[in-house]
Order: sequence, then structure tokens, then C-alpha cells
Amino acid sequence: MFRSLELQRANLLRARADAERIRKTSAQDSPEHVAAKARLTALNGELKWVRDQTRGSKEYRRLYRFLIETIRGRLDQTRWALLVQERAKGALFWKS
Repeated sequence: MFRSLELQRANLLRARADAERIRKTSAQDSPEHVAAKARLTALNGELKWVRDQTRGSKEYRRLYRFLIETIRGRLDQTRWALLVQERAKGALFWKS
């Protein structure tokens, strides 16, 4: 998920740069200028959404790692190895 958000962000940044270039080069109040401003507003909203999702994704990964370390600390090596083995078989309920 995180990589797809990074790719989406890169595409949005390119589109925003194009819209900004059109806005700067077109005559003020021309249809192109107005459309570029509207596009910039929409792109900035989408970028904000991607930023928020990315932040949430990072927080989720931190929590995921914390839970793994907590569980690992409470299990002995044999039980941890068994848990890892079950995960490899797909027997556990979570997805990474």
C-alpha cells in the first residue's frame, strides 16, 4: 500500500507542476488560467489525502512492529519459531 501511495504522490506532484506551469504562462482570467487554478486546487486536495494516508500507513507499520516485538518478548524461542512457522503456512489471521 505504501509504495502505491508513493507512486500516486509522484504522479500528483508531476500533474501539479504541469498545472502550475500552465497557470503561470496563461493570461490571467483566461479559460486556461481558470482551469489550471481549479486543477491545482483539486490536486492539492488529493495530495493532502495521500499525505494523510501515508502518515497513517507509517503509524500502522510502527504499531505492527511494536506488537510483533511485544509478542516475541513474551514467548520463548520454541513458541516464537512455531508462531513464525504457522504464519508462513498462512494459518494466522493477519496479513502483512
